[in-house]
Amino acid sequence: MKKYIILISVLAGIVLIQSCKDDDTNEPTKVVLDETPYILEYGQLPPPNIALDNPLTVQGVQLGRMLFYEKMLSKDGSMACASCHLQEFAFRDTAQFSIGVEGKPGGRQAMAVFNMALERKRILLGRASTFGSRPIAWSNSRSVRNERNT
Repeated sequence: MKKYIILISVLAGIVLIQSCKDDDTNEPTKVVLDETPYILEYGQLPPPNIALDNPLTVQGVQLGRMLFYEKMLSKDGSMACASCHLQEFAFRDTAQFSIGVEGKPGGRQAMAVFNMALERKRILLGRASTFGSRPIAWSNSRSVRNERNT
């Protein structure tokens, strides 16, 4: 019995020593900027309103898609843009008043975000001055930050 305890102790010590050893896998991977243009097909629609200083790239579109579904952007990590702008309903909310963090209702329904690149005038009820600043205006909204609507 004493031999088994010694053997198990030695094996546990070896495993512990090996697991504490430095390895190269902890190094962050280098991010490479890929400026491959994203080809947006819009058919017979008018050309989209895309800022010249922020052209669409494959990497940028992929990042935007990931951020649209990212819940860590809300106050308590419980909701993403996609929580209210439901893809199966043309990126709009079906509730009369969108529900914010902690299940509290907001003051209005989340507007549809389908074909927003074609929009020229409607920009979040005056809270955003450019198309690119819309997500910032969203993250500052009361229902996402959990503030009282006044």
